[in-house]
Amino acid sequence: MPKVVKENEYLAYNGPKKRIEFYYTGAGRVLGVEFIMSLPDEEKARLAALFAVMGDRGAIWNEEKFKHLDDKIYEFKAHHNRMLCFFFKDDLVIITHGFVKKRQKTPRKEIETAKAIQKDYVERSRRGSYYAG
Repeated sequence: MPKVVKENEYLAYNGPKKRIEFYYTGAGRVLGVEFIMSLPDEEKARLAALFAVMGDRGAIWNEEKFKHLDDKIYEFKAHHNRMLCFFFKDDLVIITHGFVKKRQKTPRKEIETAKAIQKDYVERSRRGSYYAG
């Protein structure tokens, strides 16, 4: 069974095909971990299982579990819980944040949040400051 994420960890899963990480802000906040820690253990395990499938296989072809949303933003789906993400380079998936979906369509605000996080991650990575320290 995949490891369930603990507080203050950035690595969600490290598989042979993909490494899945939680994004952290310049101030050290990890929005994805904050969300996942708020969930019951059963829901944490469901998301951890999806991270493991992505890491081990390199893809999830079931749109009920993983779906392309907009531009380069995707979502892991476990019941009503959503964790948005993007791919960086060939083998890295960055989870931006999570939320509970309450409507049929993913709120635009959540997609825009993921895009802003993606932009910050790419800029900090290129400057060499994301993984520094």
